[in-house]
Amino acid sequence: MSSVVLTLLMTVAASAQDHPFEIAQRAGAAYEGGRYAEAADLYARVVQLLPRSTAARVSVARALIRAGRTDAALEQLSKAVDFGVRFDAADPAWTPVRSDARFVRLESQMRARTTPLIRSKVAFTLPKDFVPENIAFDPKSGAFFAGSMYKAKIVRIAPDGAVTDFIPSRRDGLLSVLGMKVDVARRELWAVAGNYSDSPPMEVDDPATRGKAALFRFNVDDGKLLGTYWGPPKDGEHVQFNDLVVTPEGDVYATAGLQGIWRLRAGAATVELFLTRPGAFFNGIALSPDGALFAASHFEGVIRIDPASATASLVDLPPGMALGGIDGLYVHDGSLVAIQNGTDPIRVVRAWLNRR
Repeated sequence: MSSVVLTLLMTVAASAQDHPFEIAQRAGAAYEGGRYAEAADLYARVVQLLPRSTAARVSVARALIRAGRTDAALEQLSKAVDFGVRFDAADPAWTPVRSDARFVRLESQMRARTTPLIRSKVAFTLPKDFVPENIAFDPKSGAFFAGSMYKAKIVRIAPDGAVTDFIPSRRDGLLSVLGMKVDVARRELWAVAGNYSDSPPMEVDDPATRGKAALFRFNVDDGKLLGTYWGPPKDGEHVQFNDLVVTPEGDVYATAGLQGIWRLRAGAATVELFLTRPGAFFNGIALSPDGALFAASHFEGVIRIDPASATASLVDLPPGMALGGIDGLYVHDGSLVAIQNGTDPIRVVRAWLNRR
């Protein structure tokens, strides 16, 4: 969901002085304006606030090169490479150091560590203009559900591969579909859907819902709408949900980027703010068997949350590992499985959790 993430960063971060996202915006403007020393200092502040942000480390390295601070630049680039991410070796910013033995070595290490591992096969295909953002699985029927951002619809993919409309375009007021989860016990499909303007646009424009999002609740067997729960106004704009998870008790937790994590209690009619965290842009969310929530914060990494106390702590990681840029997030067999599409390369990663 990178396009939606970028749009929200641009619209929300501008109001937060000294927020990492706002500092990064100022750094980017300084870089584009040729003020490289200023850009390097600003990006360095982002790195200080978000030390596992690989994008910030690459950005500060580019600015430092332009500012003539080669040693400091290559040190930052080395730390980024240690996290297993890729940088654009053809970027003109690297021209002054392209023949430097240290840069040549870093480029070689980067290419070796980011070589794709092809261990997958095509499960099913969808039309090019479908623009899917999320899929959900129903273990009882063996069916998958895919949501379309452009078509504002949900399709069902049967075990034999047959694709049929589950919720046709715009039925029940459905908008661009993001996160989805199947509540197997209650036979329900929950979906986040919203009108995110042009990121991407919907096939049929709907001016009345621009900037709004809701949780949609359907019967997973027949597609009947069971409820719609809109994001409330907050700080001058509506809450735009992103992803969600359903607990065994029927509570729904939904992420909303910089607007925090929201909760819809089982049987309730409205959502309530559950958790905010300075510097966090919440995206994917998952539930572990012990009841803990794991939420992806775009630049920070993965955060573990106790639902009972709403206390949160960043999941500690060994050196050379970063879990930023995560969109989809799942807990499986003692590990976190994540779709890391906010980094280069885009990849699926699996991180094993220590026993507590």
